[in-house]
Amino acid sequence: MLRERIARVVGVLYIVLMTLHITLPFRASLEDVLVPIMFCLLLPAGKTTFFPTRKHLLEIFQRYPLLLLLLAYLGVTFFATLFHFLLGGQYTLASAFFFAYECGVFVYCAVVFVFYIKHPLPSRIAFWLGCGILAAMLFGWILFQTGLVPSFGFQSQQMEGTAMSFLSKRYVFTLGNPNFTGSFFALPLALACGGWLAVTQKTRALVRQGQVPATNDTRSTALFALLLVFSLPCLAFTMSKHALMGMAVVCGLLGELFRPHLPRLSRFCWVPVLLAGLFCETTVLYTTFPLKNTPPFLNTTPGMYTIHQLAYAKMVQASLPKNILGLGPQKVVYQYPQFVDRPRAERILHAYNAEQQLDGFCNFMDPHNEYLNQLALFGPFALALLLAFWLSFAKHAPDSLAVAFVLAVLFCMLWDDILSKRWLWTTAAFLLAKR
Repeated sequence: MLRERIARVVGVLYIVLMTLHITLPFRASLEDVLVPIMFCLLLPAGKTTFFPTRKHLLEIFQRYPLLLLLLAYLGVTFFATLFHFLLGGQYTLASAFFFAYECGVFVYCAVVFVFYIKHPLPSRIAFWLGCGILAAMLFGWILFQTGLVPSFGFQSQQMEGTAMSFLSKRYVFTLGNPNFTGSFFALPLALACGGWLAVTQKTRALVRQGQVPATNDTRSTALFALLLVFSLPCLAFTMSKHALMGMAVVCGLLGELFRPHLPRLSRFCWVPVLLAGLFCETTVLYTTFPLKNTPPFLNTTPGMYTIHQLAYAKMVQASLPKNILGLGPQKVVYQYPQFVDRPRAERILHAYNAEQQLDGFCNFMDPHNEYLNQLALFGPFALALLLAFWLSFAKHAPDSLAVAFVLAVLFCMLWDDILSKRWLWTTAAFLLAKR
């Protein structure tokens, strides 16, 4: 069918453009131009308006009931955004864009998520696409390590000469930020691992029936294993806590591989993700390094992120229960400096050799915590619906890859406003859709 072929091309092209990360003005990227096409492809064939029919919506919601939670979340964010805009009193185009930006980002991500659920990539295409991106990222890492393409790396002079000097040189590929790269790795790993599982099951069934030779399965498995092993150092060299999501996909793959022969062991594939997540959160709460010879063995100086996370926590606590729709972006920017402990921030930044950034931390910073971000912008109802969505996602997950991924996402929400990353929603859709 022509419509499905177009959707397949758009789906592949969107992921390829995300990998290339070609930026446009107004904080946009080249892949964003495909989103209107994605939205049109979500409408019933032959429909001329921009609103799906009731029957079409019921079909989608019956197949994926968790989308009702996502729709409810978007409804709360819309009304919260509208309320804060009207309360702001400045009815200009610039003010409207300022208030609507965060809500718009989540609407954008929802369109991408639903598109890849309704038009999932075929397993074989997903497998080769994931392998191709992993190969490109591996080649980019080699170019970075040999010094041929220095722009594929991130240099941080402030970390040199500190206990965290290992953070002074990190791999970023085309994405320009090691944390972006660390979280993005989950997408090609999910495509390759999920695609390989589905393709292998089908191929082995055909081998048993004598329809294809066994070498078909062996070659793709060998290629996949080599790429997986050699791409893990690239993931590690991002030195990013966000790499937990890629690690979770690999742990989920191991769980699926253990299931036929070691079913009891396969049930615990999430344990490494849990332990790694707890360690990563420890590095958020405390400086951690250098390690000590005596208990608790960690450098217990509060971590850099606690400066703004504590400010947001105090801000949210002071606003509840009065502001059940959150504070909105305008009040967050205005009130943030009032809740920052400047002397404490100065002591913490000294451990990171980053005293010159004190004013920036005291004037305004993003929370680097999705839970606090949702509470501050949209209120507790939005956060509750968002958590319900991810828990429902885990409940309806088709395999261990999706379950481990959700656990990693819930951890990563503790140290970044992670849900604004479009590749996270693309990864989630692929892991949830029936491959």
